[in-house]
Amino acid sequence: MNSQTGLRRLSGVQWIAFALLLVAAFAGPLIVVDAQAKETLSWCLDQRADPSSWDLQVVRYPLKEYNPEYPPENQALHSVLSQVSDEEELGSLPEQRTVQLLDGWPNVRAYYYLQEGPLDPLYGPGLWVVMVDVSQAIHAINSAWVIVAAVALLGLLAQQLLLRGASKAVAQDYEQIRGRYVLGAHEVKGPLMAIQGSVEACEDGLMQPQESADLVAKEVAKIQQTLDDLAKLAWVEEDREPVKMTWLDLAPYLLDEAQRAKWSSEAPCISGSLAIWADAFLVDQALSTLSHWMDRCDLAPQHIEATGPELRPSRKSRVAQLDQRVTLTLGFAEPFPKKATEDVALTLLLAIQDLQAGDLAVDAARGTVQLRWRTV
Repeated sequence: MNSQTGLRRLSGVQWIAFALLLVAAFAGPLIVVDAQAKETLSWCLDQRADPSSWDLQVVRYPLKEYNPEYPPENQALHSVLSQVSDEEELGSLPEQRTVQLLDGWPNVRAYYYLQEGPLDPLYGPGLWVVMVDVSQAIHAINSAWVIVAAVALLGLLAQQLLLRGASKAVAQDYEQIRGRYVLGAHEVKGPLMAIQGSVEACEDGLMQPQESADLVAKEVAKIQQTLDDLAKLAWVEEDREPVKMTWLDLAPYLLDEAQRAKWSSEAPCISGSLAIWADAFLVDQALSTLSHWMDRCDLAPQHIEATGPELRPSRKSRVAQLDQRVTLTLGFAEPFPKKATEDVALTLLLAIQDLQAGDLAVDAARGTVQLRWRTV
């Protein structure tokens, strides 16, 4: 019954660090692309060649061939040429070679520079626009950013789901601990009342001291046994004492508990093999908890039946054989009252069954309770 204590909500500092990492993941590649584009332009300006280390599209275009009515297919180049053409008509073009930015941050799509004069032998004379198109790189970065954001969102959702699961596990642990506490308190209450009654009877002279002492010793032994059982169950659930699964015959445990707790005047009906794969202590604890539940809720079963696989070799498939269960069914005359279905003993009984890979089924409308164990 270990809860997921390692899962905790993110603190404010962790949220800030997480946001900064996401910003860095987005802005870092953009800054690198910006630097590469400017380096590419500088290289083209000084060396008259394209650098081979970067995969950025470089386009050269003579301004005199630009016609706004028949623009080039490259929209970024068209925007650059249009801007340069407008500046040329206004006479505001710089005389020196320059590196200029087409659009401002963050809508960066292209860089360009102007070259005046003859550029032989590579280019002819005139005004050329040399543009480095980074649109593909920007689109790739944006796509990567979307993926990073989606992964981060899924991570946060997974964290929330895990936290919700851990919260439910803690709540279940709390209910089981509460169930053990209430059950233990109830089990101790009866013997304490008996001890108090015997002491008062002895004081009033209605009971001999030796008789009273024997009764007190007997009730103290019951209290000690109850505390030992509950403590051992808590150790098992906390993994301090491992569950010892082994082959058991359910019949002796069932008959002993049914006779001791006086379930019914008739012995349980047994059919098939009751060989189960379970923990001896937990089997005894499950049956005694079932007795405690019926005693507290004033329930008496009318029909008790324990069924298991047939004694002769079965013709079922291997999968069907592995899915076989030994089932203990208690049938009652009437549907269960609400207090019986909400009794904490059922919660404790379910926890006991879970520990040994068994299960519990309660049908309040039909008034039936079933305990099932795996077969050997």
